[in-house]
Amino acid sequence: MGTERSLATLLRSLQTASVPEDAYRLLPSATGLLSLLKNPLNVSLLSSQLLCSQRLQSYNMNRPVTQNHHISRRRGLEREEWLKAVVNGADDKSPRWRHLLLIGGVLLGFEGQNRQSLSLHWRKKLESALIKGLQLSLAELEENPKVAAHASVLVLNYTFELLSDWERSQIDYDILLPILFDSAFFSEEGLSSGYFLGAIDQDVREIGNKKFAWVESSPTFRQVNTILSRPLITSLGPLSRLIAHSVDNARNQALIAELVDLLLEYSRTALVQWRQNKLSEVDMSEEAEFLDEITLKSTLPTLWRLLKTSLFSMVIVLRAAMGRVLNDPVLAADRYAPYLASKTLQILRNLSFITGRLGHNSSSHLVFVNLTSLDILSQYPALAQEFLENIRPSDNEEWLNLAAHLISQIEDRTMRSTCQERLWDALSSGEMDVERAYFCVTWWSTRGGREKVLFGAEEDVQVPYMSGALGTGEPEPRESKL
Repeated sequence: MGTERSLATLLRSLQTASVPEDAYRLLPSATGLLSLLKNPLNVSLLSSQLLCSQRLQSYNMNRPVTQNHHISRRRGLEREEWLKAVVNGADDKSPRWRHLLLIGGVLLGFEGQNRQSLSLHWRKKLESALIKGLQLSLAELEENPKVAAHASVLVLNYTFELLSDWERSQIDYDILLPILFDSAFFSEEGLSSGYFLGAIDQDVREIGNKKFAWVESSPTFRQVNTILSRPLITSLGPLSRLIAHSVDNARNQALIAELVDLLLEYSRTALVQWRQNKLSEVDMSEEAEFLDEITLKSTLPTLWRLLKTSLFSMVIVLRAAMGRVLNDPVLAADRYAPYLASKTLQILRNLSFITGRLGHNSSSHLVFVNLTSLDILSQYPALAQEFLENIRPSDNEEWLNLAAHLISQIEDRTMRSTCQERLWDALSSGEMDVERAYFCVTWWSTRGGREKVLFGAEEDVQVPYMSGALGTGEPEPRESKL
């Protein structure tokens, strides 16, 4: 009788809750009571009321995961009778996307963390119900609030490893892929299109002695922590692999091209937002000089943790996209392959403010995406030239400094010497327009260009100091284009 009275009290409280927070506070009691009730009709009633409660319309997506521990220590009905009763609560009174929360929570409670508490019959039944519910909820997303899509994504992300290959094959990845991608990168439950980067600028303040501070109490730092604690972000690694799996299994190849376009849009937005942030003006080698201790040890590392997470998430997705280009005859054709490779390289270029800090070889996936894209694009000389023209710095001196820096980083002495000679050959032979060639030769001869290129070379390298001289041999004569 005590549990029945508790049920009546709980149902009244659910109906009279004035704000969602009041209803949320009832959830621990509700899930605990579900495991204690001995009447299957009461179990179904409580399950149904939880799913159709209007105060839980903006359901906290973390609840299906954090509350399923009650399931493994039931003291009420026998297991199969309880399973049947609780699943019967997913009726027509509640939207189908909420059914996923219930079924996914039950499946996780019994089978998560390798518990293997279900019979084969019930496991297959729950897996099948989850996938059918997912397909139906995806078809109804336009009729439901945005949280329905995000909740569906979260449940699938947590339960995907529990699903058999057969059930995974029943998913319509053409419908699922755009929803997964939007939830992860563009939604307010995910990375919010990267706009948080630009907002940080307003909270970066000068505190004297030419130092700047981004304090822990600032609204933007709290926002970064909020993003990091979002369920979709705390599970962004598995979610990225789920997106990659969807890329591998999508039937519509045009979706892959659209996904790369969206990643390009995200990376461009993130780069623009970063450049609007004062922190972007501080080189890594100068941080100790220009940033205060709290920023150095707390707020900035937290930001880079979020950026690192987002970077590797995008790289995992890009790797899947490049894999499709290599293996799919439609995507490997001239209509798609060079353009996808070019856009992928542009994405990596936009994200270089992150990879430059972590190291361009910090991930095998990153190296694969980079080299594969270069290899594909190199097979299309005209498009490769167009890509290089598009990314070439507009300022002559910026371009020259970049070239000089890259050459100076070559560790192999022979290769570095060859590149030095080739650079001078290009500057002096007229392979560029008249104005650019004149500027380059002047820079090389009078503005320290030679020293910049040779920076980092071994001390024993002997180079004759003449205007533009780089080696003992004369470059082969070329017909001038000037």
